[in-house]
Amino acid sequence: MDMNDNEIINDKVKHELEKISEVSSINAAQALSKMINSDVKVNFLTLTMKPSDELKSLSDDMLLSACEITGDMSGSILMAFMRENGLSLIDMLMYQNIGTQKEINEDAIGVITELTNVVGGAYLSSLANRLSCRIFPSPPIFFSDMKDFNDKIQLKIQDDTGNIFLIKTVMVINSINLESNFYFMLNRESLDGMLKVLNEG
Repeated sequence: MDMNDNEIINDKVKHELEKISEVSSINAAQALSKMINSDVKVNFLTLTMKPSDELKSLSDDMLLSACEITGDMSGSILMAFMRENGLSLIDMLMYQNIGTQKEINEDAIGVITELTNVVGGAYLSSLANRLSCRIFPSPPIFFSDMKDFNDKIQLKIQDDTGNIFLIKTVMVINSINLESNFYFMLNRESLDGMLKVLNEG
């Protein structure tokens, strides 16, 4: 059964999810600041519900990293960066001048997947605390192209609920803003359980 925004994200649920985003952004920023020994801010800006077909519109020029949600809930999280932003972020996290990184090599993949692990882990930790459950991210996987992503993730998401949460994200490092999209997806049983807890307050 497909659902629209109003059927899933009523005002109460949206408020609860925004509070979770606020806490997790602080925790992610603290972890990243320690990792690179520099001030980092992670801002989760807007949260909307989208049909899973939204993922088909992702550009082939994007850097994608995803991991599965395991434990008491099941689903996936995905971070998507425009290539230019992703390369700039890699430069900063590898202590390089912006513009140094031109290609996606093994070191660059390591940076993107670790970033997904930190940000995704912070979000899942905040969500788990709110729901009083145990959920964890699996080791992130980097996708080199959209075909690889579609084969491994997109079809699975469509089979689960047909809906995804999209959180527009901005990371601020050394006064430079880097935008990305953070996608959060749950299977039907996990989504229903989350909504039940959030609606009950």
